[in-house]
Amino acid sequence: MVKTWHSEPMKRPVAQALAARITHLIDTHSPGNGAVAREARARLLARSTRHLPAPGAPEGSPLWPPAYALRLAHALGLDETIALGFAAAGALFFGAADLADDIADGEVDDVANGVNDVCRLLMMTQAALLTLEGVDAKDRESLAREFAAEGQTMALGQELDLRGTNAMDAAAPEEIATLKSGAEFVLFTAGPARLAGRDPAPFADFGRAFGCLGQTLSDAFDLFLDPDGDDWTQRKPTFALRHALGSAPQGHPLRRMLAGANHRPDRRGPGLWYLVDRGAGPRLAEIRDACVAQMTAACDAIDDVPLLSTLRDEVAEWTTGVCDALAEFAQVPVPPATDMAEELPEARATVSAFLTDRALPTLAERRVRWGPLGALARPDPWLARFIVHELRLAHVGTGSAEARALVEATPP
Repeated sequence: MVKTWHSEPMKRPVAQALAARITHLIDTHSPGNGAVAREARARLLARSTRHLPAPGAPEGSPLWPPAYALRLAHALGLDETIALGFAAAGALFFGAADLADDIADGEVDDVANGVNDVCRLLMMTQAALLTLEGVDAKDRESLAREFAAEGQTMALGQELDLRGTNAMDAAAPEEIATLKSGAEFVLFTAGPARLAGRDPAPFADFGRAFGCLGQTLSDAFDLFLDPDGDDWTQRKPTFALRHALGSAPQGHPLRRMLAGANHRPDRRGPGLWYLVDRGAGPRLAEIRDACVAQMTAACDAIDDVPLLSTLRDEVAEWTTGVCDALAEFAQVPVPPATDMAEELPEARATVSAFLTDRALPTLAERRVRWGPLGALARPDPWLARFIVHELRLAHVGTGSAEARALVEATPP
């Protein structure tokens, strides 16, 4: 999810010129003129331009990689035609990644056409990069290879993210953020540098750290501030959840909030409070400091592009604001929650069908996230451990001796 935070807004004439360039690319590289082809082009255009300033709005979303690419291109003195052409190609690429992420999160109704549109936007990106006006063939080919390579890195991060949902051995959240958004921002910082004849390596280092912190900050917003976000209900192992569970003992209220009906509104508030109580704010500050140090090293290596220091300070300030807000939240009393014991009879009934013959943790599954080919069922160890733990505490008095023995033998 892209946030509308305070940053330098894109000027409307620039936004209009970029929208026109994106439209031209889609029209140029989309085959067919029938009704179906026109509908497809409309979808692709809407996806690629949805973060541009809308008619009548003062600004669009600033945390949009093509907007950062334009700011950097202008700071490096790139020709406007080249800058707009690169940003437009980048908008197609970001549109594909954005759509793929929405499909994975179950936010796209027409998944079949969504997957098709992802493919089309990626192929259009390659065509746009290989035909960039005013750029020599060698640089065009280098850009196309870099987009393909970093795109693969992003895909690896997305797979780790999907595999990591509800898994205690998931990849570290910072690793996922670096692979996903870090790799994406590499393209939008190193690309303008290459086109300006600069060494792209330190610009890539800056973009990777900037993207990691931006993704982590976005996760914090999704988890703590977005009432429609699903990171809590899906138990997505973002930095706050992984950090809290690393120190919360079995039976801690946080684990109970996660393992029960955590979609209920009266669970969300207390659950988020326990995440903050277990140190979400300080952990976010640690990630901020590490990423800022990496960006500072890149700025020192580049030396003559003050904009990068400005961008570093912007995202660091936003993150500090979230850290401060979480610190305030930690000072309030824990919000009340209903007694979870009322859910135990239903939980016991649900698992009774297979408690007698198979290990509970290997069978407790739920549909957790969406991928391009549908819902992915993953083992849910938190749910399993919660049920086993509560059954133990209740000293199971019904069911077969085999079931009781299994419960006692199953580690929490």
